[in-house]
Amino acid sequence: MIYWKEKLGEGEFGTVVKGELADSIYKTEVAVKMLKEGHSDDELINLISELEVMKRIGKHRNIINLIGCCTQNGIA
Repeated sequence: MIYWKEKLGEGEFGTVVKGELADSIYKTEVAVKMLKEGHSDDELINLISELEVMKRIGKHRNIINLIGCCTQNGIA
């Protein structure tokens, strides 16, 4: 489960909020990137392209790691 804490900022096509990913064992701070309301199809395509790059890179200690993503209903 992700608990949202505060808005960190906005980029060209999305909003980033600080959150906490937690279950009964694991807890860590995360950044959640979401498309803005009224986003265009091109903005959705750009976000999906960004996610694809992060998936290909995989886990690396010197960069931000992708934990998961959801693209249903235009939310990523």
